[in-house]
Amino acid sequence: MSPTTLPADPHLITTLKSIPAVAYIVVIGGVVLLARYLQLLAASRSDTAAPDSASLLTNLHRALSDYAKQNLGRLPSSLAEINLTNPAITYRPAAAPNPDEKLLIAHDAAPNRTIIEFPHSRPGRNILFLSGRLRAVSESAFEKLIEADDAFRAKLGYE
Repeated sequence: MSPTTLPADPHLITTLKSIPAVAYIVVIGGVVLLARYLQLLAASRSDTAAPDSASLLTNLHRALSDYAKQNLGRLPSSLAEINLTNPAITYRPAAAPNPDEKLLIAHDAAPNRTIIEFPHSRPGRNILFLSGRLRAVSESAFEKLIEADDAFRAKLGYE
């Protein structure tokens, strides 16, 4: 038996011809953007240069909270006081008792995350606020946060 071909549907051909070219361009553009997003997403998930420090920072917050409860609201001057030294984390101590919860208290020592800022991916790091909020930010946002935190600490008289 030979394969049979179906006759072309004249209504389908007429319908396809009546769709404006702009619609095809929009669909193709959407497919290209979706492909780029999926490419960035896959790249950020496969980035295993360093382990994610989110769990380390969460544990650090618990340890700092426990330490503050036992020491009249004061935080340790270094992580060695609570036996949580880790070269992947940078600790920013606050010398005053009962420090403000908006302080940036710890962060990744180096950028070890990939942050998607569509259509690009950028290096980034995790940061921990004294309130316990944990955020992943791009390196440019991190630099601005450090400057703002330094100014906030100076305003409060912590440094």
